[in-house]
Amino acid sequence: MLSELADNAAVLHLVQQLGQARDACAAVLGAGGILLRLNDLPSFLGALDLLPAARQRLMLDQAGARVDELHQQVAEWTERAPACPELSYLLSAITRRDVDGYATGLGEVRAAQAEQHDERRMLALSRTLTSVHPELLRLLEQEPDDPVWRERDIPSAWAWSRAQSFVTAHRNAAEERRLLEEFETAEDRLRHVTAQLVGLEATRQCMRRMTDDHQRNLNTYRGHMSKIGAGTGKKANEFRRAARAAMNKAQDAVPAWVVPLPNLLDNIAADRNRFDVIIVDEASQVGIEHLYLLWMAPRVIVVGDDKQCTPSANALGQIDAVFKANDEHLAEIDPDIRTNLTPQANLYDLLTNRSGKGALVRLREHFRCVPEIIRWASDQFYQDGSGGSGLIALRERSGDSLPPLRVTKVDGAVIEGKDTRKRNETEARQLVRQLVSCLDDPAYAGKSFGIVVLQSAVRHVQLLEHLINEFVSPEQQQERKIRVGTAPNFQGDERDVVFLSMVVADPPSRTTSTSFRQAYNVAVSRAKDQLWLFTSVGLDQLKSGDLRTSLLGYMLDPPSVFGDSPTLEQVGEHRLVEPFGSLFEQRVFLEVRRRGYHVVPQYPVGRKTLDLVVVGEAGRIAVECDGHYWHSGVSEQENDARRDRELARMGWQTLRIRESEFAFDPDRELGAVWRALEDKGIQPGGAADPGRSGWSPVELIDDDNEQGDSGE
Repeated sequence: MLSELADNAAVLHLVQQLGQARDACAAVLGAGGILLRLNDLPSFLGALDLLPAARQRLMLDQAGARVDELHQQVAEWTERAPACPELSYLLSAITRRDVDGYATGLGEVRAAQAEQHDERRMLALSRTLTSVHPELLRLLEQEPDDPVWRERDIPSAWAWSRAQSFVTAHRNAAEERRLLEEFETAEDRLRHVTAQLVGLEATRQCMRRMTDDHQRNLNTYRGHMSKIGAGTGKKANEFRRAARAAMNKAQDAVPAWVVPLPNLLDNIAADRNRFDVIIVDEASQVGIEHLYLLWMAPRVIVVGDDKQCTPSANALGQIDAVFKANDEHLAEIDPDIRTNLTPQANLYDLLTNRSGKGALVRLREHFRCVPEIIRWASDQFYQDGSGGSGLIALRERSGDSLPPLRVTKVDGAVIEGKDTRKRNETEARQLVRQLVSCLDDPAYAGKSFGIVVLQSAVRHVQLLEHLINEFVSPEQQQERKIRVGTAPNFQGDERDVVFLSMVVADPPSRTTSTSFRQAYNVAVSRAKDQLWLFTSVGLDQLKSGDLRTSLLGYMLDPPSVFGDSPTLEQVGEHRLVEPFGSLFEQRVFLEVRRRGYHVVPQYPVGRKTLDLVVVGEAGRIAVECDGHYWHSGVSEQENDARRDRELARMGWQTLRIRESEFAFDPDRELGAVWRALEDKGIQPGGAADPGRSGWSPVELIDDDNEQGDSGE
């Protein structure tokens, strides 16, 4: 029974599958348009034989329908305007059911699409080229098939044109001047803000360290000092002692003290190591009576010049008495040290002689005087005898500056009195007349004046003071800082204009002693802008080897401070010659020199040299030649910028010429140089010939016993 049931189940499953197959077959046949009754097995088996044909018929009908749709769509495209002709060929192939023709038509349509894309691209490029380079478009349209176009490297030419446009638009003198002005404005603002910040920070630190006791003692000090008055009262010394006691308690509140040396002990007791560091300015004027300064700090820095005025030899008494006292009281000190402690010694010399390796720092840069003034002192006193250049003048003279050197010869002068009571009234009156004239001259507006007498002539100084008081109001004297004195009176001071009075009226004896050298050096180097010498004797009346001869000869016929300029014949473009640093410098030199300017190569300024300096009577302009090799990197350009800022601080105007732009367009690159020279008033041929002057320094004889006034 179970087996019968199993057999019946298999039969039922088979019948079910046959029913499903019948339905599927009927669906296929019906889709193909064949309607058959499949009620029995024979009809079903017969229908199976018809299935392949029915399936093919179905596929054929579907393909035909798609072809008809394609034909209709292509026909619609063909009727639209503007339609490409290639569509008609494609429509004809569809109508003929031509497979190969249809493939060919598709290829023609694709070619037409590519041609249309190229045409649109050409039109877009033509519009762009019309706006940026219409001439190139015209040439391309006129000669499209010229084989020359195929040989040319258009992309490289285009890149060069863009580079040229960039250089023309951005790397020009006007743009650089604008950027330089912006930079200088930012630098000025930075300096101003930095100064404010330093001041505020110093004040903040001072207030932080100040206690109530400090404040009370500072107030007490101020109160006592106000009661001293002129210092001649009965209780003046007591007030000074009380003020110093108060300052001793308040000293820690002030981190740095700036005190005139004569007033130091009035304010602070000379205790050991009272300060960490003491700096003594003008130490060559500080005598050995101030050796206590070495006691007041473990470290001492002295700033001085042994070629400037030193203390008077009789400040501590006669030299023999001083030597005897030293031998008696300082016998335990080595003779080589003890012998230095004389009335003629000064703190600068003492410490210079005792300084060890690396302790002495020599400063050669000079900022006060214009080069024409300081060159006399530099050549006369500071040449080291080994080819050194002496002092390096860093001041720059502008086109509207005063003439740096003037000489007035006074006729008919006579000397009254002897020794320190000498006076030359004619010379004094001539000097004061010139002073009054300068005070009324707009060219001297705002200028300060100093009158230095080149001898220890007290009566002559008094006469000048009397005449100035007679012709110049006290208000004007104060406004113009007018001062009269001998060279030591002016040490550490300066004036815009200095009048020198030589005093002597008869041929004097030769003067080259140490004290005279120091006095003349100080007197000349006090003048910032103009030095004026009044002399009652001519150059022919002075003896050779006299300092007066040296100074007067220099001021009458000064050598050029500009230096030598090579000739065009000495410099070429293809062979490097001394002292130029590169062929590029030589090419720039030749361009400027051909216009008649005086051009000095490798001009020393401080510790560095300038490539070229174009000079004239109205001033100087530095020209730096930036070549490919040395000035192409970022670090080199930063160094150049720092150097330009330092030169600007010294008053130099610096122009930079780039080798790449000079090679591209020399005239345009040098245009900034011509404009700067014109603005500064520097004319071709305006510099003096260095070999014109016959002046040279006199030979100085080390003889302090030589007769004559010391000039102090």
